[in-house]
Amino acid sequence: MGTRKAQRKTNILSVRISDREMESVRQIMERTSQNASEVMRDAFRALYEGGGPSLRESRR
Repeated sequence: MGTRKAQRKTNILSVRISDREMESVRQIMERTSQNASEVMRDAFRALYEGGGPSLRESRR
């Protein structure tokens, strides 16, 4: 079996969120044992792959 190397992440995105949104991120981190970056990457991926309303329009 071959091993897959993790893709290097070299880009940084800084986002301002409310206290309520941060509490949601913390709860997800606790439930999933992921760090904030992993949680946000999963959220971005789900939004993109799920084709949220704003993305449906821009991908046409």
